[in-house]
Amino acid sequence: MFGMGLMPSFYIATALTFSSTIIVVKILSDKREMHSLYAKFSLGILLAQDIVAIGLLMFLSGFNAHASSTQALINFLLIFLKGGILVGIVIFLSKKVFPRVIESITKSPETLFFSESCLGIWSCGSC
Repeated sequence: MFGMGLMPSFYIATALTFSSTIIVVKILSDKREMHSLYAKFSLGILLAQDIVAIGLLMFLSGFNAHASSTQALINFLLIFLKGGILVGIVIFLSKKVFPRVIESITKSPETLFFSESCLGIWSCGSC
């Protein structure tokens, strides 16, 4: 694809699926139709697609053409173990930590603006 190998093409295709969710959310938000039935269905489908894309990216990161079959199996098992641990941590944080943090941040508009600015700068800097 465009002179690239097979693996870079898979990475780019999988990464592009994430951008579609962001675009649809922005359009629905601008039209103020986030709570309509078709918006809920389309966002559900897009989020499921994103979850599959994350799993595919995890799978692709363990793929190595030069590794033996035993080493490849160990790589895949380690990747899915790390992914499972990460999902567990995210679930724990989303249930116990994030609600308290968000509640304290949203108490004042200044704190909310400062937090959003810091998050934006941090996310741009980590790319």
